[in-house]
Amino acid sequence: MPKLSAPHSFVHGVATQINQHNVVVRLRDDETTSTSTTTTSTTTIPFDYLVIATGADYRSPITPTESESSYGKRHNSWREQAARLKSASSVLVLGGGAVGTELAAEIVCHFPNKQMTIVDGQEHLVPLFPKRTQDHTENWFKERNTKLVLGEVLDKIDGQGCTTKAGDRITADVVFVCFGMKCNTTAVANGDMSATLNSRGSIVVNNYLQVTDFPHVFACGDAMSHPANEIKQAYYAEMNGAAAAGNILSMMRGNPLQKYPESIAGASISPLVYVVSLGRYDGSLGFNNIVLNGSVAALVKWVLEWTKIKQMEERPIGMAVWAFGDAMTFFLSRTLVKPSKL
Repeated sequence: MPKLSAPHSFVHGVATQINQHNVVVRLRDDETTSTSTTTTSTTTIPFDYLVIATGADYRSPITPTESESSYGKRHNSWREQAARLKSASSVLVLGGGAVGTELAAEIVCHFPNKQMTIVDGQEHLVPLFPKRTQDHTENWFKERNTKLVLGEVLDKIDGQGCTTKAGDRITADVVFVCFGMKCNTTAVANGDMSATLNSRGSIVVNNYLQVTDFPHVFACGDAMSHPANEIKQAYYAEMNGAAAAGNILSMMRGNPLQKYPESIAGASISPLVYVVSLGRYDGSLGFNNIVLNGSVAALVKWVLEWTKIKQMEERPIGMAVWAFGDAMTFFLSRTLVKPSKL
């Protein structure tokens, strides 16, 4: 990626209103003061083009709260949660998607003597992934005496546990809520583009990732709804960002826009790529119709995460690995290992 040559700045704050020509940001001034007093002010930032990549929120502590505005504050929350977890004898994870499954697996791996229970309304864990991944994941937990309560709809949730629609009460010392992801689009709802939100609060975009009726505004990742209906995970959010940036440059140069995901993947359907971690040494790796379970999947995820950090730091090894990996992934998905929908 070329270095920015034009002046640019970083604004640390909370976007409270996103409009078609400007963004209103509430600034925080509690990072440099030695007192407990927190002062706030707002600034309005105009734009010619905008990319909305505000993501989605789970409940705390899965997602940071607004008060956790720095790494130090977030780190303190992690320490507090780690202390609670260490002293607990039982843990309840509500939600058996990728987030809940990986969190539960980490706890089981590091604290094998704690009683773990996972509750989800779906019949299987990680229901968006292929059956071989579901089976391997469920067997991994069963072998470690984890109680799986699947296909049970929840009626009530509190700090001590949950109650199912059937009237069953499940309690634990620590409860993590890992479902109910909400699009982080309150600022859009507060602005003059609120009509672009669907019933889920997701920003509706077209095939070029442009927000409906606002061609100079783009949206990416968890915050938006695209006709491709991809799974919401970091791999696709990064593809979204590259496509949106490319189309903004095309608009500035007067060139035609490129459809997504064709502009990145070279096909109308993106490849299905994922790795579900099951503790330190196990997992499930998927590429379209191919599933690889076991320690190799865990090793691959470690390599992916390590090289991704190096890529973000613009280190040659990270940039080379991901350039080659992305190119091969898209090529194989178009030719030899096609997605099931093709």
